[in-house]
Amino acid sequence: MAPFASVIDVTIAIAQGTDRAVPYGDRADELGDMARAVDVFRRAASDRAAQDARTSAEQTFIADALGQVLRAMASGDLRHSISVDFSPSYAGVQADLNRAVDTLRTMVRTVVETTNAINVTSESIARAAGDLAQRTESSAAAI
Repeated sequence: MAPFASVIDVTIAIAQGTDRAVPYGDRADELGDMARAVDVFRRAASDRAAQDARTSAEQTFIADALGQVLRAMASGDLRHSISVDFSPSYAGVQADLNRAVDTLRTMVRTVVETTNAINVTSESIARAAGDLAQRTESSAAAI
């Protein structure tokens, strides 16, 4: 029973997240079959942990890139967009944020240009009103 207990201990350790070698996989009996089956689960758990680590790193990278652009936008700097390539599963997020930044940049540029045009027009109206006032004064003085 000691070999079964050993395989059970390893199985419990694997279930708790510890990567341990599975003994008795070289046996040709039922215990060997059970040990090889547990080893399949061990490898799958190890592969899953590696995939989870890659996914976590990718999400951290994406969050950092998004954060940089959003912090720049929050400070009023609209010159930045995401220039690094995201993985295909996040490419839509990258494209959407870059489009939003471009749209906001265009809107702000339009507001600035419109404000400048209003300023030029109001200065022109002020000059014309001043000229009209002078002509009115001259006409009144002449009468």
